[in-house]
Amino acid sequence: MLSRYTKTKEPIVTYEVKTPNQNPVVSLEDLKRHCLVDFPDDDELIEDLGRAAEEFAEIETGFGIGLKTITVYSDGNGEGWLPLTPVIDGDIEKIGANRFKATKNENPGIDMEVGFDSSTLPYGLKLAICKMVAQAYWKREDQSIDSLHEVIFNSGDLLAKFRRRVLL
Repeated sequence: MLSRYTKTKEPIVTYEVKTPNQNPVVSLEDLKRHCLVDFPDDDELIEDLGRAAEEFAEIETGFGIGLKTITVYSDGNGEGWLPLTPVIDGDIEKIGANRFKATKNENPGIDMEVGFDSSTLPYGLKLAICKMVAQAYWKREDQSIDSLHEVIFNSGDLLAKFRRRVLL
């Protein structure tokens, strides 16, 4: 179970993924094209790097990368911060960009479908994921902390414009 909480009097919100995304959002073909790879030998490695990059992008931005069903628990009165967006379906009323209020009293939690699929993923997020994969693919050897910082934060600049501006 994952948590997002505030240091203020906001309710603590936790969530768990009930139905994870089964398919990568960025296709193997797109990742290989960005890596300049036209042979099948490293397909499994590139797919693994793609999954890791999608996880990193989701954590950094608060956007669901891939469609998934989550159950959200709030210790408040059925409202709080949305842990992942965009919300595709759920018994909630959005309050502003990143808050929710439950429309049904569902204990123990509220089920929501969230995330982007391959057709709705913003191109800037797709590009950031492709860049992370290409950099990780071509720089697989051990690296100094400075070069590792450069690899992550080069794509991080692209992710930053999507990061939700919420104090959690």
